[in-house]
Amino acid sequence: MDNEKEWEEISKKFKIRAEKLISSSVDLRTQMSLFFVHACESLQIQVARTNFAFACRIKDIKRRKEDFENQHVMVKLFKQIDNFSVLGLNIINTQLLSTINC
Repeated sequence: MDNEKEWEEISKKFKIRAEKLISSSVDLRTQMSLFFVHACESLQIQVARTNFAFACRIKDIKRRKEDFENQHVMVKLFKQIDNFSVLGLNIINTQLLSTINC
């Protein structure tokens, strides 16, 4: 009979120990799960912020490119206007000179 009581006590100890381990492992799994969920959410937020920053930067670069292209066009136009002005003045000067020589 002593063996049976000892066996029951030992079994009871192991059962209590196993229940504690199971309980603590459930808590650990819950904590790990929450940690991973939080980590994934943080990463998703950072990815979204990074993508937004890149989109803003790309938009800004495209706008600046268009501004530079427009400035380039304006410079070309002003150079052409200057060329025509110089050409026009040269024509007027030659006409004046030819009338004076007459």
